[in-house]
Amino acid sequence: HAPTLFVSLAHKADLPSEIEEIRDWLTAVHERRPHKWHALFEWPEERIAQGDWSPAQWFDGELAFVADEIESLASLRPLVEMALVEPAGQAIRGAMINPLKHEPKPVYSVMWRHRTGRQTTMRTTVDCVTEPKPTKGDYARNALWPKASRLLVAARIRTTTVRTASVLLDQPVLGNLWIPVTPRDSCLRFDARLNVHEHSRQRSAYLSLRVQKAWCAFLNSTPGTVLFLKRRAKTLSYPAYSMDQLRALPCPDPRTADANALAEAFDRLQDRELRPWPEMDQCPVRAELDAVVGRVVGLGLDQIAEWRRKLVLEPTISNKARAVEP
Repeated sequence: HAPTLFVSLAHKADLPSEIEEIRDWLTAVHERRPHKWHALFEWPEERIAQGDWSPAQWFDGELAFVADEIESLASLRPLVEMALVEPAGQAIRGAMINPLKHEPKPVYSVMWRHRTGRQTTMRTTVDCVTEPKPTKGDYARNALWPKASRLLVAARIRTTTVRTASVLLDQPVLGNLWIPVTPRDSCLRFDARLNVHEHSRQRSAYLSLRVQKAWCAFLNSTPGTVLFLKRRAKTLSYPAYSMDQLRALPCPDPRTADANALAEAFDRLQDRELRPWPEMDQCPVRAELDAVVGRVVGLGLDQIAEWRRKLVLEPTISNKARAVEP
């Protein structure tokens, strides 16, 4: 049961001499000789048998194991077990007038685009309003709008420029390149700081918002970024996420994790600008998020800082060739 050996190339081999160099190097690959622009790492055979080729997404294969470590944390659960993650952007496009091509009436608020120059903080504002297509009024009103939420996760990310993978708004909205996330009542842990005499609907709304803030903070932290990157498909620098991939995103379970601490971090940092992913190792906001996330889920600060340094060296994030020290 031999592991599968992955070979990472820091740049494409174009010259005949480079191609010959790779051929000779691979011929003796069992010697594990380091090379200035090649890297080797192994992935267990059982993972390949399960169809898990996630190491192919990274230049630094250690990040595949980092993603595994984060996903195995006891305090995390897939979003699908704790929240409603819908409707899909395709449903919005099928039912609503495209505000980029027409001038619709302001009936529904929708986050239509993901402009990385605009989405620089965790808290944001809606970028457009639209109205249903002539035959879609009832569908929009009865099937789509009830699923609007203040918390959104990105369904499309430009890894070389993105700052936020999740945002929170001051009002419920639908999304095109963003998907609404609404916590299920079953995952809302009672908060003793809320007056027990408050009406149950007010209590539920308070707890839901607290959880949404906690998840937004986590998904914009370095561990959250790793989990987004693990789920890339096809174009690694501009991935489009399926609904299944977004629903599988692990987040802190508010029934077992300290969602209050994460929500308070969101409150402190919500309007502070996050640096783009290629600069995340120099981002004080993300470092502060990571400090809280580390305490809540049980990760060391030095450990997370090392992950930030590894991530900014990834060619699909930095948009630069990666050299390997021999």
